[in-house]
Amino acid sequence: MNPRLSVLFSLLILCGCAGTPQPLPSQLSLPESSSEAILDASVVTSPPKALTTVRTNIPRGLRVAGMSAKAVLRCTVLKDGRVAATEIVSATHTSFAMAAAEAVQRWTFIPAILNGERVNCQLTIPIEVSIHEDSPIYP
Repeated sequence: MNPRLSVLFSLLILCGCAGTPQPLPSQLSLPESSSEAILDASVVTSPPKALTTVRTNIPRGLRVAGMSAKAVLRCTVLKDGRVAATEIVSATHTSFAMAAAEAVQRWTFIPAILNGERVNCQLTIPIEVSIHEDSPIYP
């Protein structure tokens, strides 16, 4: 089976978008040397800030239907600014959630700071798009 189709098939099976957060199969794992804690954004001095973002590809079906979509993602931002893991917390449409998660995996961040030092941090990102405007709204 084509690896891309295999990933999409796995995501369709895993993504019960209204329940427990689901990890994406294509996510990076934390480096072996990084046994450090992953802190919640609410406990750090300065939470991660998006440095570069990648636009979410809106699935054709949603675009044609003129539907709006929302997804809430939880991601782990490493102290080097890379996204190491992304989970779908909730979404109005599974296809949009998967596209949003794929885009967020390619974002880069200014890392979280705690007591003057960079730390690994977990962050929740809501993404919303109004197909009529055709532009995602990021926090």
